[in-house]
Amino acid sequence: MKTSIPVIQPIALEIDEDADHLVADEYLLHACDQGLIGPSLRLWQVRGPMVVLGYGNEPEKEAHLVACQQRGIPMHRRSSGGGAVYLDVGCLNYSLVLPIDFHAALASVTTTNQWIMERQRQILASLLEGAVACEGDTDLAWEGIKVSGNAQRRLRQACLFHGSIL
Repeated sequence: MKTSIPVIQPIALEIDEDADHLVADEYLLHACDQGLIGPSLRLWQVRGPMVVLGYGNEPEKEAHLVACQQRGIPMHRRSSGGGAVYLDVGCLNYSLVLPIDFHAALASVTTTNQWIMERQRQILASLLEGAVACEGDTDLAWEGIKVSGNAQRRLRQACLFHGSIL
């Protein structure tokens, strides 16, 4: 019996405004939840500095507001949880959208984190010399230094898992 392996489609979008990457993530998540698209992966970079806050973050606790204002660094909020992240040219960002039935591990927040983070850890470990470890629920560290932060948002039928590799 032949088993088909689901294919994750790469998605390339031309985005002019950096904040619209967050809008694109939300759009793709809802499209997947409605069955309009299947598993997809988008890699992207910003054109300039920005701070992205997690859904429940309080800006004054997560970012140095005066410094951001003085430097003209915009602040935006994403729909997923997690902490604030400073993005700039050179940070590789990814957005993975999967139907919940893509894999049994996507059944819960915890198992989704474990399943995806372990795969990311394995990939980075194969590319870097030195130890790569999962830290906390959704961070990756290389030789004890955080190099990636990730978060997820779930709807009934789909999951968005996104993050940055610094």
